[in-house]
Amino acid sequence: MKNMSSTADISHARDNLNRDFQSLVDHAEQLLQATTSLKNEGVDLARHKLNESLEQVKAQIGPMRDAAVERSRLAMDASVRYAREKPWQAAAIVCLAALTIGFISHLGSSRS
Repeated sequence: MKNMSSTADISHARDNLNRDFQSLVDHAEQLLQATTSLKNEGVDLARHKLNESLEQVKAQIGPMRDAAVERSRLAMDASVRYAREKPWQAAAIVCLAALTIGFISHLGSSRS
């Protein structure tokens, strides 16, 4: 049951990242459109560079996103496989991580 939640969380985070990135691209394109009436050599150069950068990012983001999704899926599958094969070791790792986080958290709060 926990694996389903983790998968949903990863999917939700990926969707949020995609939405935020698309919003950034959309805003940059709107900025390019809004500055088309400005006639200045510096503005024209900046607009041209921004447009080139946007085109490069759009071309590269798809394969990068697909590779990241595949790597995260493989890592999740490997961790699930490890937890099934060695449940006691997995439980010990989780407990150690929780204790470490709790200890660090306690140190941070005691300094305040």
